[in-house]
Amino acid sequence: MPSDIIYNREKEGFRMNGPKKHRTVSIEQSARYDMHSEFTGRDYTVKVWWSGSGIDPDKTYDVLYLLDGDHLFGLATDTVQYLLYTKKLPNFVIISPSYGSKISPDFGGKNCRNVDFIPYKLIEGSEPGGLRYYEFLTKELQPEMEKKLRLDTGQRLLFGYSYGAIMALYTLTRPDHPFQSIIALDWCNEKLLEILQHNRDLVSLNTLFLGSGFNDMFPIYAILKPSGIHKIEYAKLSSREHFAAPGEGLARGLMSIYDF
Repeated sequence: MPSDIIYNREKEGFRMNGPKKHRTVSIEQSARYDMHSEFTGRDYTVKVWWSGSGIDPDKTYDVLYLLDGDHLFGLATDTVQYLLYTKKLPNFVIISPSYGSKISPDFGGKNCRNVDFIPYKLIEGSEPGGLRYYEFLTKELQPEMEKKLRLDTGQRLLFGYSYGAIMALYTLTRPDHPFQSIIALDWCNEKLLEILQHNRDLVSLNTLFLGSGFNDMFPIYAILKPSGIHKIEYAKLSSREHFAAPGEGLARGLMSIYDF
């Protein structure tokens, strides 16, 4: 790292040490929208990326709703861009709500994934906010983005990793969920299995991809295989490192959904 850049944990970012100025790097083909949720009471920064040089009003776009936008947006845009080179993915948009912060309020940040993504108590004293976040996702974010962009409402994808996988799999148990395909990576516990087992008869989906890194998701596969999912695929990812799971898992999940 250049010696004139210093990390400031309190402000969660880098500051310049001295007169030299550095230009920031942005992601091409992207935009941001600010949104307040009446359901969660939070303000979100919604990150949007699209394939091609701009949104073409004469085309429709498949859409990936990506949880964990503060951590995963850059990784996801690069992964999808490379898969587009195969010419086996259609026109594509990624929509990703974020907090503008990677760290939680306990450490001075704004990231509330440990509340928003959890529909049940993980540990004693934890605050589950997943029910409210589901309402934000499906009744505020999705309708608003689909008014702004020309999206294919018949091909909505949802991606969740770690805590985001809890949210994605909980979504399966809601009969009114609007998604056709889900990618869920590297999270499993007894409470989640109990919820999926109890609600298995409500599950309806085109494609579900489950990827295991550190956490074994095969028990989820075993519960949901007899359910109303047209295609369900389980894969052990090449590394058991939890933080290596998102890149490989997203690529393999998209390849499963689009059959290549």
